[in-house]
Amino acid sequence: MEALGKIGERSTMSFLIKALDDDDSSVRSHAVEALGRFRDPSTLKLFLKTLRDDDIVVAMNSAEALGSMGELS
Repeated sequence: MEALGKIGERSTMSFLIKALDDDDSSVRSHAVEALGRFRDPSTLKLFLKTLRDDDIVVAMNSAEALGSMGELS
């Protein structure tokens, strides 16, 4: 999953977004991390949702992703 974020190919975003609903928290965590690499404003609502994930690592990765987006115009 991390490789998908590193590739930066927008076509992988839909796969990563679907992974945010996976039962496995490590899958969700890696998906958030990979999506964060895109710095795409369309993911903002997704990160706000995953900030409330039951798994602390998912929530922390969401916070980091939001922080790395910086100020979006």
